[in-house]
Amino acid sequence: MIPPKAKREETYKPFLHVADPEGKGFITKGPGGMDTHHRGIYIGWHTIAWKDKKDLNLWEMPSGNQVHQKFLAQKAEADMATFTSLVAWKLLDGTQLIEEQRTFTFHRPAAGAMLVVDTASTLKAMAGDLVMEGDAEHGGRSVPAR
Repeated sequence: MIPPKAKREETYKPFLHVADPEGKGFITKGPGGMDTHHRGIYIGWHTIAWKDKKDLNLWEMPSGNQVHQKFLAQKAEADMATFTSLVAWKLLDGTQLIEEQRTFTFHRPAAGAMLVVDTASTLKAMAGDLVMEGDAEHGGRSVPAR
């Protein structure tokens, strides 16, 4: 489902928002403010080519949305917790370009540390071949073939 226009900026991509240890605020940025597309921990991609479109942007999100579909896995133990979210990367017309499995794993930190988070994403093209380019700051880096 594509989020309603009135809430689009707040909901156009799922992200991990990290609370401070006391639970009174967040240590990651949420929607709004400067660079509203920067928020929490997430993955996006600035320059995607698909068919005749050469500059699809699923980083700042003018080209579409990332939509959480469901949780594929959830597990908690004494010293770690993990979950995997299934995320559909969709164009504004609803075409799904990418299916992502996004996994976050949280580990009990060593003394003096606040949080340890590992993240891994697996991306699968869903609408044919894609070329994903960009730069190191905006979800990808073009690397010349050697």
